[in-house]
Amino acid sequence: MTYQFERDPESGMIFVDVLLDELHKFKMVLDTGASRTTFDKSVLFMADYTVQVYDFLAHGILSDYDGVLGIDFFENTVFTIDMDEQTIEVKSKKKQLVCSDEF
Repeated sequence: MTYQFERDPESGMIFVDVLLDELHKFKMVLDTGASRTTFDKSVLFMADYTVQVYDFLAHGILSDYDGVLGIDFFENTVFTIDMDEQTIEVKSKKKQLVCSDEF
């Protein structure tokens, strides 16, 4: 699948919309140098999630995004970032079970 992203002209950061449980949409920054994905504590609290998070506000971080997508977010995938088209193509490497009535 191919997804559009927006790029901040001043900082160059790549912003990606992430949908969790098909209910909550978060604006994340893609950071290919980050090992772990990190969410801001406040946005997950408001979405009624209970997970280990980082408290941006307590550390003086005021941002236009809700967290950082680290490399772990793309585990078991091949992803390609096209900076000109501002897209990310993601392909799963997990084996999928295909069921069929035809034997």
